[in-house]
Amino acid sequence: MGRALALLEPRGRAFRNVLAVHRVGPEARERGVLPAASDVDIGLADNGLSWQEIAQAPAVSALLSGSIAYQRIASAYRIGVRRVSLALSSPRAITVYYALREVEEP
Repeated sequence: MGRALALLEPRGRAFRNVLAVHRVGPEARERGVLPAASDVDIGLADNGLSWQEIAQAPAVSALLSGSIAYQRIASAYRIGVRRVSLALSSPRAITVYYALREVEEP
């Protein structure tokens, strides 16, 4: 999991509210084993991180720049990112959990 957290770039930092995501499918049920973690999920506020600093990390920035869906949402709405999940395997992937922010009336 340390490799995925290193993508966020806060070296030497201890994280809180981190989840290891295990994807359990039919094969795992048949074998009766818990598969290795596939993603690491981290709460931003609990770790004093902002979405802006995460999005600027080179590895994350590269993922976001290739995402048309993310670009459309981010340009059409004000979003508040709460959590991010980073894939532990290749190809690298990021899942962003966000809430739409209220737009203040002029």
